[in-house]
Amino acid sequence: MPTLNYSLLVSDLDGTLLNNNQISGMNQKSIEQFQALGGLFTIASGRNYHESKRIIQQLNIRIPVILCNGAMLYDPKQNEMIPIKCLEYALSIEIAQELDHMFSDVADIFIFTIDKIYATKMNPFTIQATGFQPHFVSSFKEVPKKQEIMKVAAISKPDQIKQIAEKLSTMNWPVDFIQTGETFFEIVPQGVSKGKAVARLLNELQIASEQAAAIGDHCNDLSMIEQVGLFAAVANAHPSVLEQANVVVQANVEDGVSDFIHQYLIHKPHAE
Repeated sequence: MPTLNYSLLVSDLDGTLLNNNQISGMNQKSIEQFQALGGLFTIASGRNYHESKRIIQQLNIRIPVILCNGAMLYDPKQNEMIPIKCLEYALSIEIAQELDHMFSDVADIFIFTIDKIYATKMNPFTIQATGFQPHFVSSFKEVPKKQEIMKVAAISKPDQIKQIAEKLSTMNWPVDFIQTGETFFEIVPQGVSKGKAVARLLNELQIASEQAAAIGDHCNDLSMIEQVGLFAAVANAHPSVLEQANVVVQANVEDGVSDFIHQYLIHKPHAE
């Protein structure tokens, strides 16, 4: 009878669990096998609840999920949103408007709340790259003040994202900047990270860090390394993630999460 080497698996979504915004049959089957053996599975994503809802339901996740790069948790069992830290409203609007002004020709800017996405425009590249269905406004000042803002994001082609990152590094805003993909750059509340949210989750579930495993592909996943006993990078990961990961598994397009589960998380006794 197989047993588990780790009791919790935390997976990134885009570039890790997902391929073309879909969960492969092999990945889903392996996650279900892990859960059937008593393992707990959850996700840690830059996405908000609205973008993640389908995946949470498809995988029947019953423990809190980490969203908006650690700025919030969602508890599917209680159907409860748990903001950890939000961006201050006036600052968020200032940042979004400034980015929209500086990079209007080369990037699309988005404001993410707990369950909505706001934008002033979307070019064909962004539509194809994200599939976002935002609420369009003529100005970011139209975002309701009652909305809790989790992050601001800039989406553009890889060469332009580098320019945006360089420009933002000179701005004196009290926020953190993280690149979450080749075409994504995000502004989040200071001090939030997937790693800190994992630590909070482990505490709530009363699971030792040595009993937790995580898998990811980009720099925003690196904070999870120090919180878990085993961290895997998919083969398509950013070079710094490949360098720092404990192990490297198959790429996301080759069922990397399934590979991780069967190679490292499930212990199968040898037949005598």
